[in-house]
Order: sequence, then C-alpha cells, then structure tokens
Amino acid sequence: MATMTALGFMPRKVLMRLMGLLSRFSVEQEDVVGVDISNKHIRIAQLSKTKNRWVLEKLGYRYLDSDVSGLLQNVDLYANKLRELLTTTKTTTVNAALSIPITSAIIRVVKLPLMTDDELQRAIDTNSLWVNTIQLTEKLEEYSIFWQVISRTPADNTMDILFVASKLADIKAYTTIAEQAGLNPVVIDIRCFATQNAYKLPASGAADSDINAILELGPDENYLLIIQKGNPFIADIYISEADRDLLRTPGKDPTLLERFCETYATQVRHGIHSFESRGSSKTLIDRINLVSPLPDVQTILRMLAVRLDGYKMDLFNPIQHLTVPENLKEKLAAEPNPSVFTSVLGLATRKLDVFGYYKFVTAVNNINLLPSREIFRVSEKTRILSGLLLGVVVVVIAVAIGLVSWLQGQTKEELLPQVQETTELEKKLALLNADIEALKADRERYQTFAESVLAQGVEQDHVFMLIDELMGAVPHGVWLSEIDYKGADTMTVNGEALNEKAIYRFVEKLNHGLVIQRASLKSIREGGDPRADTRLSGRKNFELHCTLIAPSTATSAGKRVKQD
Repeated sequence: MATMTALGFMPRKVLMRLMGLLSRFSVEQEDVVGVDISNKHIRIAQLSKTKNRWVLEKLGYRYLDSDVSGLLQNVDLYANKLRELLTTTKTTTVNAALSIPITSAIIRVVKLPLMTDDELQRAIDTNSLWVNTIQLTEKLEEYSIFWQVISRTPADNTMDILFVASKLADIKAYTTIAEQAGLNPVVIDIRCFATQNAYKLPASGAADSDINAILELGPDENYLLIIQKGNPFIADIYISEADRDLLRTPGKDPTLLERFCETYATQVRHGIHSFESRGSSKTLIDRINLVSPLPDVQTILRMLAVRLDGYKMDLFNPIQHLTVPENLKEKLAAEPNPSVFTSVLGLATRKLDVFGYYKFVTAVNNINLLPSREIFRVSEKTRILSGLLLGVVVVVIAVAIGLVSWLQGQTKEELLPQVQETTELEKKLALLNADIEALKADRERYQTFAESVLAQGVEQDHVFMLIDELMGAVPHGVWLSEIDYKGADTMTVNGEALNEKAIYRFVEKLNHGLVIQRASLKSIREGGDPRADTRLSGRKNFELHCTLIAPSTATSAGKRVKQD
C-alpha cells in the first residue's frame, strides 16, 4: 500500500519513465512466437532484435488440404498441424501472439466529449459508454473489448477513442488451437493490425511516423487500411463468390481477371478519396502496399497498377528488412510471394507490456483482445517485481561478501560484526527465496483457478471480484493450497495456518465480503512441515466451505461500491 501511495504522488513524467524502464526490462525477459492461422494455412515466426535490427530466429508454415471445411469446425485438426509445425521448427517458446480475421472484429474510432481518465474509466465500468456509442449485434458480455485514447483536442472539447471488439466464441477457437498445441496465448490481435505491425521491421523505424496505406487482396479478406498517427481508417472491399472462386483458381481466365481488377480498383480509389476528404486538413496518399496470399499475385498487381494510375503500388516484402540465417533462406525462397509472411512477422514483433507503458505511446500497435489479459498481466507483474527484489537482495549480499573479502586482513574482532551481518543477510535471503517461491505458487494457483472458473462461463468481472476478495481476506500466517470452484454458488478452500487464531481471522474476513455470502470452517487438523521452515512448526491444516452470491448480484454490488 505504501508503494502505491508513493507512486500516486509521482509526477506523470517520472511515472512514465519508471514504467518505460520496467516495460523494457520485461520485454527483454520474454520471447513471443507469432502464430498466424487461417482456413488454408498455419504460419509461425519468431524474431529477436540486435542493434536495432530484427533477426529471424524461427520460421515455418503448413498449407491445409482444400477440402477442409474451416477453422471453427476443425479445431483439433488445426491444433495437431500447429503442434507438428512447432516440433519441426524446434520452437520451444511457449508464449504466443495470435491474430483473428478482420471479419471477426468490430473496429471503430469513436469521437466523444472530452473526459479525464477517471471520468472515462467510470463510464466504461458502468457499460454505459459502449452501449450508447457502439451498436453491437449481441450482448456486451459476449465480447472481448480493447480500447485506447488516440487523441484529445481541448480546443474542440473532444477526444478520439479506438474501440476494437470480437466475440468471445471466435477468440476461444483460436486460443483453444494454440493451447492444445502446447502454447500459452498472451496476445490476440486483429490480422490487419498485425500486418501494420510488420512496418516496424525496417531498422530506421520511419514507417511508424509515416502514413501507411495497406491493401489486402485475397479470397477471404479484402480491405484498405490507412494508418495515420495511430488512427486507423478501414474501407471494406466487396468481392462476389464468383470472384472468390476466380482468385482460388490456379489458371485464371484473363478476361474475367481484367473485369475483376477494374471493379476492385474502383473500390480502392473510392476508399482513398473517402480518407483524403476527411477533416479540415487534406492528406494525400501516393503509395499503396499490397499484401496477398495468392501465389500469382504479381499478375493482379500489374493489372491494378494500370487502373490505379497516379499511385505507386508495391508488393510488400517484409523479409527484405530482416537478417535471415542461412538455414532459413531456402525455406523463404520456396514461397514465391513474400507478402504472405507479413501478418505472422507483425505478430512476432509483439512484446509483452505488463506495466502499461505502451498505452501512452501506441495505438493500433498495442491491441490485445485476450479475455484473461488482466489476470496474465497481474501474474507477470508479480513475477517480474519478485525477480527485481531478489536481484536487489543478491546485489546487497554480493557487496557485503566483497566487503568481507576486502577486510580479511583485519583482526578477528573487527571482522566479526561484518561476518554476523552477512550471516543474517544470508538467512534473510533464504527466507525471501521461500517467500518468493510461495508467491509464485500462489500466482499460479490463482491463475489456474481463474481460468477454470472462466471456462465454466462465469463473467470476468465476477471472477476478478472473487479473486480480489479471496486474496484480500488472507491474513498473515495463512497459506492457501487448493481452491475448488463447485459451481455458481459453492467453493471449497483448503490451506494451512500458523495457528487456529489465524484461521478464525480468515473466516471472519471472508464473511464481510460482497461475493462470498457465508464462509464456514469445515475441519481443522494437525499439519506436517513440507517447507522445512521452523516458522511453521505446529501449524494447522484447514478446510473451509463458502457459499457465494449469484454472479449478477455480486457484480452489481461491486459496481455500486465503486460508484460510492
């Protein structure tokens, strides 16, 4: 609590600098593998960065048979293919960044009256903001939502917010495939924005400040994406089923292809004009980068370039900005169209930001629709801070040991106080290591519990309230070993404590919560001493039975407490 109070009084610039340092530290500790899955292919890629240059570490791809009916209907098949691909490429990284198609997402830039961060958060917590500004086809609870303030204009008393949402059921299909293949999804992006992230690959980084016009053309997804200062403009491009079949055909009829390109170019030009005519300042587009899964895309590119005279059209090649090892060059050369790797390489640039620094400096590059992202962020923050704390203690001990070595020539009486201090520090370090291991075990236990409850269809708000209430009630001298969620209104908690008094204090705290209606002590028995910690001699094992308030009632009560 004292730490959070101190942070609250920090100037904003100092706080942002601290979060930036912590974010960069966390980024350096974690590798992420990009996983791009569509109906007809699976691609994986992993990147590292050396001296501002991206290096391709892993790359693999599989094309699926044309008779596969689709991803949502064949989750097990796609999971097996992904597992085989990870094995073939010898990919050992577990954390994965995935993308979903733009057809499964809702993307809006919402203009609202100017609000402070606190006012905006209160409006979002009550669900009133999205209900009044976004027309969703289903209930709000059926979506995973990401939002971020893009800009504030005090002169007009307005602000722009990027709103991105996708149905939880669609996201679940992709995360299930990754999990069955042995991966841990940490980022869920939209494929169009993953493609945009590939523009970070040049060492100069100039693409981040330029206007990027990206055209995706294929049998499944077709859109024009223009990014300006983190603000996305998306124009959907319609193609008929007959044109989709034409694009899937290896030997395309030239006459039909010419007619298709004529209609396609007209829609692209209309989308560009719509972007250029927005607002008071006219921004002109002069270059379009084409991304496509089609192996014969060069023919279509030439036809479109003729019909889009006045715009320079290029097939985007993300590979040219990478350092590629010799063992991967042959695999890349086997693919005639390098733009097919754009999305997966964009995903591979994603890094974990558990301290929230990037939300101040990025927009479309920071999207994450993972439903359990907040639980993951909290657990990772705990792990990193524990590591930092351990590192500080190790440094202190190293300095103390060095001092003892330097003073070895002194008399025994002079050295004795320093030796005793070092011994005490070593004892504290051993105890701290035990506490850190217990903290890691607690984090894994809470994360496993949250995932199991979410899997039963319980709302995220209710799960977070239940975990917060349970964690907040644990007093000094009590450790939890097992949390068993029996259903909508029942939960069993097992643990150990220094004495019976600590157990009764725990039960009393639980009975004053919003989510737990009643906690009762089921049993107390003598415990062993698996931790080999003398502080726990004579401790007690216990089991509690908890009756829970209905999720809807608890969530409403929690919101009223926040408002009060």
